[in-house]
Amino acid sequence: GPILRSVEPRSVTVWLALRDPAEVKLSLWNSIVNGGTGGGLFLGPAPDFESGPIDARRVCDSLHIAVVTLEIIVPQQLPPGQTFSYNVTITTSAGTEDLKSLGMLRDNVFDAEGTPVSGSLAGHLHAALGYGEGDLPSFATPPPELTELRLVHYSCRRPHERGPDALRFVDQLIEDD
Repeated sequence: GPILRSVEPRSVTVWLALRDPAEVKLSLWNSIVNGGTGGGLFLGPAPDFESGPIDARRVCDSLHIAVVTLEIIVPQQLPPGQTFSYNVTITTSAGTEDLKSLGMLRDNVFDAEGTPVSGSLAGHLHAALGYGEGDLPSFATPPPELTELRLVHYSCRRPHERGPDALRFVDQLIEDD
């Protein structure tokens, strides 16, 4: 993950599978936000919306599931036809990480054994989660008119598998349109 599970006018839900017990928080911005590609936690602008922390549920020794929902307080709601960026903060006994500190906002190249390779293209690429390096992942709320709605269904990105990130094909469809 993270996997964007649902977006409604007054809530956003993100799903994560984690190796260790963790507390998870979701932050949301009403724009495309670039967090950079360097190390460390995201230190950008304050979020427009933020969830309280939730505890991931243990499924087995090395699998914990977090489904974090950010509730939008009435009278506010997510406006139609807008693009939002989001970040997930994960706190474990080892410390706090987010999408930036975990390296998920930059393109990464891995060798055949799955080890990150720096300064070389002799491996397979896993693209940054956002549309550009450093960009937080984003989503758009549906347009105000149903006739303007376009849907594309795609399965998992599989960011830790060998081979190219298949979601880039959908990105190309979006860019062409």
